[in-house]
Amino acid sequence: MKKIALMKMMMILCAVVFMAASCKREDPTPEDPDTPAYRGDRIPDAVTDFDGNIYDAVKIGNQIWMAENLRTTHFANGDTIPVGTVSSSSDPYRYLPNNNDSLVPEYGYLYNWSAAMHNASASEANPSGVQGVCPDGWHLPSNAEWVEMESVVAGKDMSADGWRGEHAGLLAGGEQGTWVAVNTPGAPGDYRNTDRNSSLFSVLPAGNYSDGSDRFGEIASFWSTSTFHEVMVWMRTLYADNSSVLYGPYNGRMGLSVRCVKN
Repeated sequence: MKKIALMKMMMILCAVVFMAASCKREDPTPEDPDTPAYRGDRIPDAVTDFDGNIYDAVKIGNQIWMAENLRTTHFANGDTIPVGTVSSSSDPYRYLPNNNDSLVPEYGYLYNWSAAMHNASASEANPSGVQGVCPDGWHLPSNAEWVEMESVVAGKDMSADGWRGEHAGLLAGGEQGTWVAVNTPGAPGDYRNTDRNSSLFSVLPAGNYSDGSDRFGEIASFWSTSTFHEVMVWMRTLYADNSSVLYGPYNGRMGLSVRCVKN
């Protein structure tokens, strides 16, 4: 009888130990939560250009940016910006995204740097002080202003050039199919990303223009007021398949998208 009682006690003890071990496996040590994605603050109908086009804006940190690509056909003083068919580093032109005027309401025009600057001198200041092609009360951003905005969205310093950060998807807008779909985590074309366009900056892949529209649906490139060399201008480019944002020099003769910042 004593042996039987002892065996029962040992069985109960083993069961208790097993249950405790099982409970411990089901209750793992919690991991530190991921850094939450930056959330922008949308401002509807924030600005109207000379043509009467109305744009939403977004507040990111201490800046207010247009949340749509510029699509004006005139400078703020009423001068017409001609439609270009060739690239130029001297004459101001606007170009059709993918050579298709039906895309302009959504994707805006592509402007060469001469049009973007409207004869102003290059600027490294923050704010740039260059109205350029932007509506009254707004200006073309300097490189420093792009760095400031990206640093807020990325949550760390973005002043280095080249490919940097993993915030491209946080800036990319458009419904599924707007960007070429990819499986690269955090890239603009990764539609599985639940934080996609959390900044509300809503970048769309209008491509660029260099004697013909190039890479529509794949890339989005934007001018700054800051120069790298006599004909080279600092710009930003997002690629559908890359979670980083490229900060580098482009030739001013090319046509890129424009976003303006409130004065």
